[in-house]
Amino acid sequence: MIKSIISKIKNKKRSKNSLEDINRNLNYDVSYRYVENLDILKIKNIDFKNVDSKNFVDMPDSSPRVKLDIPKVGVTQRPHYIKIVDPFKDSVVNINTFIKIFMPLNANKRGLHMSRIERILYSAQQKQYSSLPEYTEEIIKPLIEEQNATRGEIHLKCLYEKETDKNQSGRKGHEILYLYSKTTIKDNKLKTFVGLGVYFMNACPCPQRWAIRNFYYKLKEKGYQDDQIYEIIKDVPLESHTNRGIVNLFVEDKKISYKTLYQILDSSVTIVRELLSGKDEHLFIREAHEKELFCEDVVREVAFNVVKYLNKEIDDDKKIVINTEVDESIHFHNLYAEISSTFGELKNSFHKYENL
Repeated sequence: MIKSIISKIKNKKRSKNSLEDINRNLNYDVSYRYVENLDILKIKNIDFKNVDSKNFVDMPDSSPRVKLDIPKVGVTQRPHYIKIVDPFKDSVVNINTFIKIFMPLNANKRGLHMSRIERILYSAQQKQYSSLPEYTEEIIKPLIEEQNATRGEIHLKCLYEKETDKNQSGRKGHEILYLYSKTTIKDNKLKTFVGLGVYFMNACPCPQRWAIRNFYYKLKEKGYQDDQIYEIIKDVPLESHTNRGIVNLFVEDKKISYKTLYQILDSSVTIVRELLSGKDEHLFIREAHEKELFCEDVVREVAFNVVKYLNKEIDDDKKIVINTEVDESIHFHNLYAEISSTFGELKNSFHKYENL
């Protein structure tokens, strides 16, 4: 027993300190540790016989130390200007987007060819496109072909400042919108989503009901009748805490315009805007309090208006995704809600609960 233990200790010590053993097991043991007198060129498979060849410097196509398929690799947060027709006007604009590109990587390839991606993006930047979906559909194929991939996806997200005439003062306002376009390709088939995101303000219904009840009792004590109390409270400020959130709507149909997506969201929430006079601020806040939405209500309202505005405009099998996140002003947490279904499923859900 003791002899066996001593033998194991000796073997372990010999394995740890033997440069020959280390070099023999390079692929498994020493890639991330410093070892004195280690042959680093051997680890990197450097062979000067191939120093003038393309393979010597073509690292993305070289074989990785650990061979494993990676389902999703790519680029994120790449700023990128695109020339398109303004989705809310007829003029041509340079719009600043942030781009994500993903595709699979097989086990025998070490990485993506970033220079090839950059060449495609630069070339696309020299052209003009009718829309963001047209752009994503045009460049997805060369992006994956240059990497010898068969499937992939590209996401665009851009900030858009939209002018609005909602202010009763007559002063022009501005809303900050997010425009989205996403195209995926698999088995040579394209699938494209268009999307829109807006910031909104909502008022929590809970403290508002407490305030209304408290005001009711005070008026009752002063001798007012219920019908009088109703008329008074109907016009008084509605007390509650307000929150700012963002809601995003994605539709799997490139024919749906950003104007239509905006109409849906504008009908659902009170969109935050700039350049408000005092009167405009008062009416904006009043509108938010009158809607008094929970976070959960937001996605339901958007879903209702999706069915209202897109009925007979898109096929029932098209995917609809709605999500919202709200910064709860008097709490430390945020709230989140999401609905993801086909248009047909969404429509049938409303019929099921007799909403339409």
